[in-house]
Amino acid sequence: MNKKILSLMIIALVAASAFAATLASPAATVYLTKRTVITTTQLQSTIDLYAAQGTTLTKENALQALINEELAKQGMERAGFVLTDEQKAQLLASQKASIESSLGATLTDEEFASLLESQAGMTVEQYSESLAQQYCLQYYILSEKQDMFSSIAEPTEAEIKTFFRKNQSQFVNPEAFKIAHIFFAIGTDEASDAKALESASKVYAEITSGAITFEKAVSQYSEDTSSASKGGEMGWLTTDDEDSATLLGELFVNTVYDMDSGDISAPVKSNAGYHIIKVISHTPFTALTLDSSLTPEDTTTVRAYISQKLLAEKQSAMLTTAYQSIISDLTAEATIKKLI
Repeated sequence: MNKKILSLMIIALVAASAFAATLASPAATVYLTKRTVITTTQLQSTIDLYAAQGTTLTKENALQALINEELAKQGMERAGFVLTDEQKAQLLASQKASIESSLGATLTDEEFASLLESQAGMTVEQYSESLAQQYCLQYYILSEKQDMFSSIAEPTEAEIKTFFRKNQSQFVNPEAFKIAHIFFAIGTDEASDAKALESASKVYAEITSGAITFEKAVSQYSEDTSSASKGGEMGWLTTDDEDSATLLGELFVNTVYDMDSGDISAPVKSNAGYHIIKVISHTPFTALTLDSSLTPEDTTTVRAYISQKLLAEKQSAMLTTAYQSIISDLTAEATIKKLI
C-alpha cells in the first residue's frame, strides 16, 4: 500500500459530508459493519481539497484514501471510538483556543469560520467532524496496535549528539531584552499626537525626578490595559525580531537595542503611540550547548528538547506504520468494490 496515501490519511480532512450521495454515481462500496457508497462527487471533492492544500492526488490514490478512511471509520465505530456532540464541541473549542494562542488574538465565530474557509477550505461543521475523526483515529490506532508503540525506544545519547552537531547553528539565543512600557495612544491627527507626547513627557519627568516610580506610573498612566496589570511587561524583544520591528517601528526597537538592564527611555514614538520603555533584563547573544536552557525563561535543556523531538518523530513514523497495519487487517475483513 502506498505510504504517501497512508500519511495523508492520518492527517486527512473530511471533505465530502456536505454532498448528497444521491446526486452522484458510485465510485466504490465498502462493507465492514455496514454498506457505504463512496460517490464520484466525494472523490472529486477530495481531489480538489488536496489540490487547494498543494497536494496532487490521482483518482486512484484519492479513491483508495477514501476507502481507507471509511474502513477506519467503521472500525472505530465498531470498537467504540465515537465522540458525542458535546465532546466534539469541546474538542473544537480547544482547537480554536490553540489557534488563537498561536495567532496572539481572540477570534470571533465569524473570523474563525472565515479563517477555516480560507486556510482549509472547510466550514466549521466540516472542520469539527474532521477533528473528531482524527482524534478518534489516533486513539483507535494506539489501542489496536499498542504493542507496536511500546517497542519505541527512547533516543540514545549518540542520536541526540548527532542531531545537535547537524543542527548546531540553530541552537543560539539572540541578544534579548525583557521590556516594560508606559503607553500613550495617538489618534490620526496632529493634535492627538501632540497631546500624547505632552502626557508622556510629563510622566517621564516625574519618573526621572523621583516623584514616582516607573511601576507606579504604569498603573496610573499607561493606556495599555493588557500589560498594565503586569507592571507594563511586554515580554522579550530579540535583535532578530523582524515582526516587532514591523509592528512597532524601527525607532522603537533601535531605542531598546541601545539600552541596558534598568534603563528607562524618554518617550519614544511607535506606529501606535508613545512609550516610556524600561529594560528589565538584557541577555547577550549565546551559542547554546546540550546542557543550556532553550531560552532565559525556559528551563528545558537543549538535550531534553532534542530528545522529545526525536521521540515524537519516531512515534509519528510508527503511527503511519500502525495505520497501515490496521488498514490491512480491516481490508482482509471487509468487502470492497471499486466501480471506476
